[in-house]
Amino acid sequence: MTLTRYRYTVSTVADSTATYAQQLREKHLITLSGLSEDERMVVNEAVDDVYYAEDTDDEAFRSVMDHFPAESAIDADSYDGTWLVRYDGEIYVADFSYGGFDLNDRPVTEE
Repeated sequence: MTLTRYRYTVSTVADSTATYAQQLREKHLITLSGLSEDERMVVNEAVDDVYYAEDTDDEAFRSVMDHFPAESAIDADSYDGTWLVRYDGEIYVADFSYGGFDLNDRPVTEE
């Protein structure tokens, strides 16, 4: 039998919640602007609830994916990711799942 041990440490990254939120905005916030009508429909539906791409031929969803750069993700891999997004004057946390799309069309292609 092998016993695996893990060690966790904690360190302060900010003096307050407000400071931490500002750090997140500075490092990760992207702005969605200049979207086509179809792209806006995808984003608006996602804001209201959830947008589901019916298949990989969904050009509007594919086009929206292009606005989410891998380097801006809070956390992402080749199947899904989380971004901080400014859209129409509001800030949202966007959870984006794109695992069904061709690897070359995803915002993040490597883990």
